[in-house]
Amino acid sequence: MDLSGWHARINEAMHAARATRSVPFSLIEADFTDEERADLRAQLREALVARSLTDEVWWRSRALPLLLLATEVGYDFGERQAVYWRRLEEEVCHELSEAERSALSRRFRGAGLKREPPDVPWARQAKRIAWPISQAIAPRWLHAPLLELLGRCPVVIDDSRAYLAWVLAELGERDRLQLLLHRGARPGDTRQED
Repeated sequence: MDLSGWHARINEAMHAARATRSVPFSLIEADFTDEERADLRAQLREALVARSLTDEVWWRSRALPLLLLATEVGYDFGERQAVYWRRLEEEVCHELSEAERSALSRRFRGAGLKREPPDVPWARQAKRIAWPISQAIAPRWLHAPLLELLGRCPVVIDDSRAYLAWVLAELGERDRLQLLLHRGARPGDTRQED
């Protein structure tokens, strides 16, 4: 399958999800085997050598696989945006120009994804990577603590607001602040670059 075929497959999954629920589709829901993901990565590497991400017309029908990969890299996002870009460039074996980084964000906005970045200072400051990070739902470093909390939850989780209230009550003040400020970033710390 070529990139346009992978793009169509992800697009079909998005439309099927929308037809059956009100919760936004996340790219991480695209169901691929490890072998398919390896093939997808290889094709993306070849495509990025042949076509710049700034070629909006060509990427319009092939971008969803790249957005999926960018989302997966978002799981490993730490505290600095430069790390995100370096990791994504390693995955695709291609150094992204500033214009290509901006084009990637435009591809996210134009992909029909309903899960937009939150309107918070961090996302406004880091607008180019806010889309892939938001699609990743929660960075990998949050998975274990959230699973631990989920295991301790004494109530049936049928109301997400009630669960969130319980989680925040369980966390101490320092942990709540750390969670809200993103993994130990300090208030006013604007060292991140976009």
